[in-house]
Amino acid sequence: MHRTTMSPRRRRVPAPALALLGGLLAAALTVPGVVPAAAAGDDEPPQTPVPPKFVDRTGTSVTMEFDFWDPTTAPDNVGVTEFLVSNGETTKVVSAERWGTEFTGLRPETSYSFTVRARDAAGNVSGTSSPGTISTGVDPDTEPPSPVTRIQPEEVADGANYVWWSGASDNVNFPRGLRYRITTDGGTDHIIAGRTFYGDHPNIGDPPLTGCTITVRAIDRSGNVSAPRSADFC
Repeated sequence: MHRTTMSPRRRRVPAPALALLGGLLAAALTVPGVVPAAAAGDDEPPQTPVPPKFVDRTGTSVTMEFDFWDPTTAPDNVGVTEFLVSNGETTKVVSAERWGTEFTGLRPETSYSFTVRARDAAGNVSGTSSPGTISTGVDPDTEPPSPVTRIQPEEVADGANYVWWSGASDNVNFPRGLRYRITTDGGTDHIIAGRTFYGDHPNIGDPPLTGCTITVRAIDRSGNVSAPRSADFC
């Protein structure tokens, strides 16, 4: 008689058990101090950054951006992960995803010099940039910005409306730190930041302009408001 051999029955491992097993294996394979393969053996430091570019300030803070000497080449053969920003008193570590930072806790009306270094995934650190120097503003700041000038309304072919103006100046804040309040006699009341134009085009997203008379006021970071300036849209 021919005897048939029965194969052993396979049992399905529950999903939670598989997840636990996977976690244990991952932990077992993770060795402290080991850098990713892309960074292993990398002993080449990043390019030396240029001095920081200052884009705004207050009486107690400075906002800056970072860059490298040669923008046509990669700043590092593997990848910059952090910037080390120092004012000679404090060093701040900034993620390279940001390419800029605000340095707070400074003294009013004081000159500071900032330098920048770049660090890559393998821990290599670039040379130190030349210093960038800036003075903080007064604190408290009670002086309003100057009024805007040259307000130019424009209606384009697709029915959207634009308003352009020459930006205000301020005794403390840089232009990027100012906001603008746009109002009309038809009820529009909107505040924008970082630009000197208004557009109710879908690609920009400002609320539709209503009415005929457009008024623009500048607002600094301390909340001081400039004198209004108006133009007729109709």
